[in-house]
Amino acid sequence: ECKSHGMSGCCTVKTCWMRLANFRVIGDNLKARFDGATRVQVSNSLRQSSNAVAVISP
Repeated sequence: ECKSHGMSGCCTVKTCWMRLANFRVIGDNLKARFDGATRVQVSNSLRQSSNAVAVISP
């Protein structure tokens, strides 16, 4: 979205900015990603190994 600035309608300076999507759309997108995520839990006994994250089935 842009806005022009200047005397007598003359567009000497143009200011543009990006707009965010509707808050509802952003919220729905985040909720869908959250619902599709896999829950993981870090185990203290596994921290020393390379496989320190355990996947927990829902």
